[in-house]
Amino acid sequence: MKSVAGKVAIVIGAGALVPPFGPMVLPTAMALVASVDASLGLNGTLYTWLNELPLFRGFRVPARFRAVAGMYLALLAGMGVGRLTQFIGSVWPRRVTVWAIAIAVLVDLRPSLELQPLWTHAPDIYTRAPDRAVLADLPMPGNGGPVYVYLSTFHWHPIVNGASGFEPPWYASLVSASREFPADDTLDAFSKLGTKYFVLHEGYYRNTFPRVVAAAEAQPRLQFVATSTWEEGECRLYRLVK
Repeated sequence: MKSVAGKVAIVIGAGALVPPFGPMVLPTAMALVASVDASLGLNGTLYTWLNELPLFRGFRVPARFRAVAGMYLALLAGMGVGRLTQFIGSVWPRRVTVWAIAIAVLVDLRPSLELQPLWTHAPDIYTRAPDRAVLADLPMPGNGGPVYVYLSTFHWHPIVNGASGFEPPWYASLVSASREFPADDTLDAFSKLGTKYFVLHEGYYRNTFPRVVAAAEAQPRLQFVATSTWEEGECRLYRLVK
């Protein structure tokens, strides 16, 4: 829960549960527990039931219920602060207490961001394909899935790859077929989608890259176009000729 509210808010919120408490404390606490359980998705209880309803079945990331949990924890913590200040008679000591709690929450939630640099350009290999030619980046989906989509914002070729919690019915079978690249059945599956070019990425094939390249070179339906290197290793472009 630290990523949602931090330890200070949890401790203060727990203080609101000490009897006697107000009429809103129990409903807020129950809503907090429910939202935390829902954030566990199918590993919890509540979302397992909700998932049977069409409306909730479309949720992409049930873990984002943690944002709802954070809201209820903030409400509970506010009740805890109110409860604590009731025991302080003077105005200024109350203000100092609230300020101290606010500072403690800010310190507890201090950000620790480990930013990673992103590429500001796509590999040169994409410039060797005709404009608007349909591409397939391989392997798929793998760790390169989101990368391929990001790189497409530079080269603007249509790609058959994707990265999302939702996918068309045919995508899973295409991913499965792509593992047998460059088999004829795999090339047929891509060809039906209008794919004309394949970009092979060494950085995501890793140790299997030499084997896949050798198989591509031996496939008469593929024509080698170009190769280039970038931060993630070698990229090879092949054209589907038939």
